[in-house]
Amino acid sequence: MRGGREPRARTAPGERKRKRVRGETVGPEGRRRLAAVLFGTLAALLLLAARVGYIQLWRGPELAKQAQEIRTHDLPVAPKRGEIVDAHGNPLAVDVTAQTVVANPAEIRDPAGEARKLAPVLGMPEAVVRQLLSTRTEYQYVKRKVDEKTAQAVRDLRLPGIYLTQESQRFYPDGTLAANVLGFTGIDDQGLDGVEAVYNKELQGKPGAIQLQFDARSQPLPQAGARYKPPVDGLTLELTIDRTIQTIVEQEIERVFQRFHPLGAWALVMDPNDGAILAMAQRPTFDPNHWQALSNDELQKLSRDLLIDNTYPPGSVFKPVTAAIAIQNGKVTPETPFYDPGSVRILGQTISNWNGAGRGATNFGEGFQDSANVVFAKTGLMIGKSIFYQYLQKFGFTAPTGVDLPGEALSILPPESRASDLDLALMSFGQTLTVTPIAMARAIAAIANGGHLVTPHVAKALLSPSGRVVKSFDWKPSRQVISAGTAATVRSLMERVVQAGTGVEAQIPGYRIGGKTGTSQKVVGGRVVPGKNIASFIGLVPVDRPRLLIYVMVDEPQGVPYGGQVAAPVFHDIAVQVLNYLQIPPDASGQNGSAPGGAEQETVVPNLVNLDRKTAEGIAQEGGVNVRFLGSGPLVLRQLPAKGAVVVRGSTVYAYTDPAPGSPGAAGKVTVPDLQGRLLSDAADLLASVGLRMEAQGDGVVTGQTPAAGSLVDPGSLVKLRLTQPPEEGPTGPP
Repeated sequence: MRGGREPRARTAPGERKRKRVRGETVGPEGRRRLAAVLFGTLAALLLLAARVGYIQLWRGPELAKQAQEIRTHDLPVAPKRGEIVDAHGNPLAVDVTAQTVVANPAEIRDPAGEARKLAPVLGMPEAVVRQLLSTRTEYQYVKRKVDEKTAQAVRDLRLPGIYLTQESQRFYPDGTLAANVLGFTGIDDQGLDGVEAVYNKELQGKPGAIQLQFDARSQPLPQAGARYKPPVDGLTLELTIDRTIQTIVEQEIERVFQRFHPLGAWALVMDPNDGAILAMAQRPTFDPNHWQALSNDELQKLSRDLLIDNTYPPGSVFKPVTAAIAIQNGKVTPETPFYDPGSVRILGQTISNWNGAGRGATNFGEGFQDSANVVFAKTGLMIGKSIFYQYLQKFGFTAPTGVDLPGEALSILPPESRASDLDLALMSFGQTLTVTPIAMARAIAAIANGGHLVTPHVAKALLSPSGRVVKSFDWKPSRQVISAGTAATVRSLMERVVQAGTGVEAQIPGYRIGGKTGTSQKVVGGRVVPGKNIASFIGLVPVDRPRLLIYVMVDEPQGVPYGGQVAAPVFHDIAVQVLNYLQIPPDASGQNGSAPGGAEQETVVPNLVNLDRKTAEGIAQEGGVNVRFLGSGPLVLRQLPAKGAVVVRGSTVYAYTDPAPGSPGAAGKVTVPDLQGRLLSDAADLLASVGLRMEAQGDGVVTGQTPAAGSLVDPGSLVKLRLTQPPEEGPTGPP
């Protein structure tokens, strides 16, 4: 051996490798690497668990909501707008169902192709439809409120992403009736004018929805079904408007419009005790079902309620207010003497009576009766500016009336600080100042009801869709303006106007009427325009306990300018029919307080119903009364006073030859005539004249009939008669 070392034993390569594997241990470095791997894995798992927990637990509801929104689409379902009904529940505005075409562009793969098919059906330009179907929204109106024929054509196309949903469409069953009170609605069924706008929140309700679910390819999920959230329908608005009275007023306003061809005509019927408006009409007017067909200028002109949102010089209908101020403050009584030379000069200006004539020595009551401007100009100066303006405020002319209709205008008065004696004299008989008709009516209502200022209004109550009262409107008088004694004195002066003054055309047999005529000069550009007048009449009936206040205005009537000749007859024709409809009985003392002069002057009103004009005129003459025909029909359908009433000889009986507005007779019914005591031939002729058939049993004269006299039946109905021979007359004395 070399170097004294033992030689090393040789080991085979495979043996060395197996030895390392079996005997080698992991060192510190290896252990560190292994721990790092294990720790990193654990940390990753913890982070993943935290992230999953954060997403699942913390953000879970939010993400679920987002997922729900992505896969669901809501089709809105409009609520039914509440009805508007009159004081007796008759519908004035209702909602009808209309179909609307909508699109979900996310479902539409071929907008151009679908537009090509859909556009002709909808009557729309193809380019417009294509643009609507290409928008990046989940819901898109294509065409709203289509008719049923168009809706069915859309269904038949079966286009993906095109749906039909229901909307409500406003419908006014009576067309133009009360149009300026009702107003109209827009495409979204929102109120735009009239009570539709004022009470829009209560009428509108709350929308619902139909919820549909779709998959990732925007295909409907049939197994998911549709979820429906029902809409909440709007409340029903019950008005103080009476449909029958409204119809009467509109018919009479139309007649005066056709007769005198004015620029406009308006009329108002109010209960002066609480301010409830029973009717409000104007001409010209519009049909709220077709307001979209009007130009903006036409709509602005026709839809405005000119009794509310425009001011006019009231003229002599203002004189009861001046009289009330003067009497309340002890300046005059009906017997206070005046000298009226026919004109008076104030600050260099001449004020004349309407007819240019003077009364000479007179008193306040006579001046009121004949509407003497000179008497009232002097009265205004006696009142004084301070008191006059104080009472203008008390009567409500310096603030809105609070009427529940939109756009109320304010009265225009000369500022008190700058008002001259001339202004005061002119205002005393309704010139220089301008007021709204509704404010003028409220002031006269205070005189009618004993001195209380009321709030004019058209809303009576809000009802649930089932008819339950949700809210009753409480319109209480706001304040006492004048004493009850002053009010009664002014009403007595108004009665004299109708008895023997400028308002005699307003007289109604059997009723005490109080009123005041007015003929105001129009002012344009600050100047009085000759020949341009507003003829008016405001009246109360019965004057001692007023139930009705009726105000009529005619703007620039052609030919006749005076309120007593133009507006008072309209008041009369409205009042006669409304008194008959409301069954307000005549006053026991007769017309305007004139008591019958004795039994020999009385007569019993004969029956004129179902008689032709000539026959009715003859029978009326035999009965000692006059007859005035109202209407254009050939037969008398109604009469006032009714048969059997006791009246003064020479009184007028009003014979109506047209059906009563809103009555069953207006819907094509026929009144069965009274045939009692008639010969068979006479009964047959009378039944034939009204279009009824006859079946008779027996001979002689009619002693019984079915249906009874006065019944309303369909034309061509059968009337059964029972006839009996009258007993033969025996000897009346000794043989």
